[in-house]
Formats: sequence, structure tokens, C-alpha cells
Amino acid sequence: MPPEEDEALYLRATGDWGLSAEVEWAPDEDFSVAALSLATELSRQQRRGLNQRIDWKSVLARFEKGIRVAIDSTNKTAGALHLNGALAEVAGADVAPWYLTTDGLHYPDQTWYLPRWDIYRSEGHPANPLLMPVWADKTEWSYISRAAVDLYSK
Repeated sequence: MPPEEDEALYLRATGDWGLSAEVEWAPDEDFSVAALSLATELSRQQRRGLNQRIDWKSVLARFEKGIRVAIDSTNKTAGALHLNGALAEVAGADVAPWYLTTDGLHYPDQTWYLPRWDIYRSEGHPANPLLMPVWADKTEWSYISRAAVDLYSK
């Protein structure tokens, strides 16, 4: 089911040592306002001071790339990556990102896909422990597999 047009987006920051913050980005809100809200939330959690520099140009470029993948996939644009389900999150290195969708986990660099059903069967019933693919980066796998279980357990 496609999301509603007026549904808000969320900006999330994650990183090492438990860094995690998320803020709502309302449909009528400028990116700079949402970005400042995220920086303020990180500061509030004492995870990052407001005086520490964040490269918002690269953050926005990554966000725009993710949106482009989602739009092209939805529209079945010729030559574009076609994902199963709506895009929920992009993680990992920019050169070879993971795509977490409402229907499963994609890693196009290896032409790899794991359906949602193989990650989490139903509420309270996770599938068998997720085995890390031999080619996967351990840090990326740790994050994206946790994100997938979190998404599908809701």
C-alpha cells in the first residue's frame, strides 16, 4: 500500500556507540529546518554538540539519491533499480547501499534479496536468526539486520 501524500518523512542519524536520533520532517517544512531539528536532538541527547560541524550537503545528496531510487522503482523506470515494496531506509556505503523496503531487504551490488517473511514471520515470531552473507560488511550487516527486524516487528 503506498503511503499517503501528506505523510511526514523522518530524518534519522545513527552511528557508533548507540548514536540514534530521529525527527519528523513535515511535508511543508524546508530541509534546513528539519536538519537543524536533527542537530538539536543530537545535542539534546549529548551525542553531538551544536558547534560540531555536520556536512549537510552530503546528507542531502544521499537523501536525494534514495528518493530518486524510490521514485524510479515505483514508476518502473527502464534501467533503474526495481525494489519489492516501498523504500523505508537506505544504509551502508554510498557506492553499494542496502535498501530496506516494506517487503524485504535488497543489496543490489550482489543481486541479493531477502524477503520480509524470512526476516520476521509475524508479531512476536521472528524468523530463524539472520545469517550474514559471506560478502557482507560486518558493521553494515549488524545495523541493517537490526533495522529490518525493528521495521517488520511493528
